[in-house]
Amino acid sequence: MTQTTFSDLHFHSAHLPQAARHGADLCIVVQADRILLADTDSQARLPRREELSQDIVEGPGGIHFYLGSLGGQACWAVGLPPSAEPAATPTGLEWRELRAVTAAMQAGLFQAVSNARELLWWTRRNQFCGCCGQPTREAEGERARVCVACKNTSYPVISPAVIVAITRGDELLLAHNKNFRPGLHS
Repeated sequence: MTQTTFSDLHFHSAHLPQAARHGADLCIVVQADRILLADTDSQARLPRREELSQDIVEGPGGIHFYLGSLGGQACWAVGLPPSAEPAATPTGLEWRELRAVTAAMQAGLFQAVSNARELLWWTRRNQFCGCCGQPTREAEGERARVCVACKNTSYPVISPAVIVAITRGDELLLAHNKNFRPGLHS
């Protein structure tokens, strides 16, 4: 079986609600601030659908949708309820802190994981209409949620950011919040 690792991957986002599911498809499984990864001898990789239990892939309270392609392979976002008991870890896989592993990711994989995390967050927070409180459903033909009652449409939030580097000579100013773990700076 081919190993899909953190290098040489390109991500292409796509909205295909009717995409077919296959055992070799890649899955970005997120629960709160953790991601499920498989370890190989050389480096970590995303698990394939066939490596995951049914409880993880389509369990109660979870969110599951086609995200796009990563390195030419179908890629799914799987969001487990953040407040639930930690999901059981399938053999050969391990839960890792998202922030710790994203720093080492190649650009394409980072883009896919970031996209999955944002869309899972947005989907979870838009299960009910902000206007009338009724349930929403996935829109046809676009990445949006539509209210079943008032037809209000909600789209994923785009939050632009500006990153500024404050330098003095060859020094770079870094911030360290007292709540950060040792060695972590923003």
